[in-house]
This record gives sequence, C-alpha cells and structure tokens, in this order.
Amino acid sequence: MKTNGRQSEAKGLGWIGLGLGVLLCLWAPLPACAEISLPTSMDHYQEFKPGMSGVELAAAIFPQLGPAAQQMLSELIRLAEVTGLPKSGPLSQSKAVDVLKKVDWSKWRPQVLDFFVHQSRALDMIPPRWQEMWVPIVHDGLLYFLDHLSEDRLLEKFVAVASLPPGTDRGEYLLAFAAKTPSLQKVGQILARNKALEPDYQAALQQLENSIQTVSRDELVEFIERETGRETAATYRLTFAATILAEASIGAVIRGSFVRPGDSRRQDFVCKVIKPYVLSGLPEELAIFDGLTGYFSHHRDFYHIYEIPLSEIFQDIKKSLASEIEIVQEQRNLQRAWEYYRKDYKIEIPELYPFSNDHVTFMQFVHGVKIADAFPGDAKRRAIIARRLSDALTFDVMFSPGKEALFHGDPHSGNVYHVTDDQKDPYRIALLDWGLYGVSSRRHREDMMQLILGIKLADPKRLRNHLGVLIDGPMPTLPEQLHRIDEIVA
Repeated sequence: MKTNGRQSEAKGLGWIGLGLGVLLCLWAPLPACAEISLPTSMDHYQEFKPGMSGVELAAAIFPQLGPAAQQMLSELIRLAEVTGLPKSGPLSQSKAVDVLKKVDWSKWRPQVLDFFVHQSRALDMIPPRWQEMWVPIVHDGLLYFLDHLSEDRLLEKFVAVASLPPGTDRGEYLLAFAAKTPSLQKVGQILARNKALEPDYQAALQQLENSIQTVSRDELVEFIERETGRETAATYRLTFAATILAEASIGAVIRGSFVRPGDSRRQDFVCKVIKPYVLSGLPEELAIFDGLTGYFSHHRDFYHIYEIPLSEIFQDIKKSLASEIEIVQEQRNLQRAWEYYRKDYKIEIPELYPFSNDHVTFMQFVHGVKIADAFPGDAKRRAIIARRLSDALTFDVMFSPGKEALFHGDPHSGNVYHVTDDQKDPYRIALLDWGLYGVSSRRHREDMMQLILGIKLADPKRLRNHLGVLIDGPMPTLPEQLHRIDEIVA
C-alpha cells in the first residue's frame, strides 16, 4: 500500500530508532528518574498531529534534551528519512532486545513510552469526528498498558516496531505494535469491520481475525504431538499439513487427517491449540485490564466518560479473553452447540473428535470462506446469505420455541464461514470457535421483546417493568437509583 510523503517520513525511522533510544539513554544529559504521570495534560495533544515527521515527533517528545543532543537526534532521523535504510538492521530482533536489556533507560521512560504510543499510529486510527473525545482515552490507556507490561515483553515490542523497514504502511505499524499481545489483538478484531475506520486500517485489522503469524508450523506440531501422546497419535494415525491453516490472537489451527480405529478411510480435521506465549502472557494482560478499569473509573470526570461504560467494556474484553483459554470448557461448548444445531439444515457446527484433550482440540474441517467473502460480486446472493446470518444470530435466538436458546458469543468474520461444499444448500453457514457462547431463557427473551415493544410504542411503564433484563444483579431500590432509571426511560 502506498503512503503519502508525510506519512512515509513518520515511518522512516526503521531500526535506527532503536539505536537512537540507546544513544539517548547513554549520552544525553538526563533528568532525575521519572515515573509515568497520568492523566496526560490536554495541551499535550496540540503538539502531535497525524503525519508528523520523525524530526517533529522526536522534538515534541524530548523537549528536555540539550541543544547538542537535539541536533544529534535531528541529524540522525533526517539521515534515516533522506537516505533510506537497509531492509533489516545489523542485529537480529532477539539480539537487539538483549542489547537493550543492558541499558538503563528508566530516566527517559515517560518520553520513550509516549514516543512509542504515537509511533504505533494507533491514535491516527480514530476517525476525525471522534478524536477530541477518544484520543486522550486511547493515548493514556495505551500508556498505562505499556507501563505495566513486563520489561521483556515491552522491549520485544519496541524492537518489533523499530525494525520495520522504510515505507511500511501505518496498518503494519499497528499490527507490529499489537503483535503477541492477545488483548490488543482482540480489540483489533472487534474494530476490524468498522466502516468508520479508513480502508487501510480495516484491511490491517482484518488480518487479526485469522492471519496472524507468530508461531512456526514445526513449533505448533511439536507441541500438539507432545500434548496428544505417541499412543493416541498412532491409534488414530495422525498426520499434519505442511503449513498452518490460520492463526488468531489466542490460538492457531492446523489441518490434518486421521483414521478411526477399524476403518480405512482418512478424514480431515483441524487442530486448535492455545499458543504457548499466550498461556504465559495473557494473565499479565488481564491484570492490567483490572488496573485500567480502576484507573478510568477514578478519572471519569477528567475524560468526560459519564455515559460511556468504559469499565464495563474493559471487563467484557477481559472476560472474553479469559474464556478463550479454557480449552475444556470450549470443547463442552462446542459439543453442546453441535447437539443444539444438529437438526438445523441452515447451520453447520464442527464435530468434536474423541482424541481431543485438555490442551488440544481436534474437530471436523469445514470447507468454506469467511462470511464476508461469500459470493464476491453477486449482490443478490450476498443479500440472501446476509439475511440468513441475521436470522441465525438474532431472530432465531429471540423466537426459539425452546426453554433455552443458544447463541454464539464471538461472531466476528473469522468465526463465521460460508460452507462451500454443500450441494443441497448453497447458503449454509458454519459457526466456528465456541469459546464464547450464551444461553437465553424464554423469560429473558420475553422481557427483551417487551423492551423492544416499549420503545416502539413509547410506553414508559412497559420499559420500567422489564428493565431488569438489562441489569446484572438485583434491580435497584434506592430512590436516587430509581430516579436515574426514570430519566433514562424518558
């Protein structure tokens, strides 16, 4: 993807940015050790504009540098932008991390983290009409997040972004920033199909659905074979594909085939594995989300987030991430979904195979494409399958005749497929990845429908009588709480 001149200037730091960080730490006249200070003053954002050059950006972030150090910084960055840089730096990324571990950069920590947040291009992603509201929230949220990451993971992230070659588009900067960070990647998945984002950001974030590349095929197969055991692998004559099928924020999947005992026919499977670094890194991120919840609750007035349930959003993301590493529970969810939909000709759920275990899930391979890629260029047939998807995820749930209705809890495009090998039904839909799902009781659905009718009929009494369906826990009883509910109803 091509970028304009000012964008390429800001991206032209490449690996030299890494060296600059080291030089600043070693040579510059340093102030006393500083801690991250939040909230960031609103004046701060007047200094940073999308498309700023590396020189402008560095000068704004490092105002405390003496004249000689600022001149050195400007010359080095300008050299990088004018002459270009080699495709890769003189050090491997792992060796660069080792070098940085030996440098005491704590005195410049606030400035370096702030530089990193802006260099990630995450703030540029926010549409102009929302920037005044959301830039301070995203900026300080990312600063808080980075400041609480372990040093090793933080330095790996620095090096990954700094190692990008000149001309890298801003979407790739964002992906490098989110790499090996499941919580940031989950947020990216949520935003990936948001039409308010510019097309290059949408395209980049859609790679997070199942096109991430952080683990090799051999590493994945070695882990699977170790977890499955030689006896099981021999009993089912397991074989694996030469490449990974897909990789998302939490897990990776690889195709293969097996033979049932007593049978001679090979069947395809997909094997889903939670990536090893996720098992170690995700608990740290979940703890950071708890801290972010408390931070934004305490500073609600500063960020003017009275009507935005930011704390609830953080907790929802945390809950969804925690659920996705519960392998055994996901297998139970998958089995329940398969039984629930087994007689529904419109929906396909992968069958769970018996050689799955506590760490690895083997299931039926579904031949298909992402639902967003169904029937390219055929508006009529895309409309038909879109309506079917809408019915399957909403209408059929709401009006299910059963006492309980099952629904998928994470239906982004990477988890919803158009089945392409069904000769009888060209519009069949597959619902994949049941780490998150929900159950709606008949009473719950009746209350939801009453709320919809209350809005349609402008009936405040009907709304008040059924608001409990939207409240987690008992209904409020204090007069001020009830008055607040009346205000919302009005």
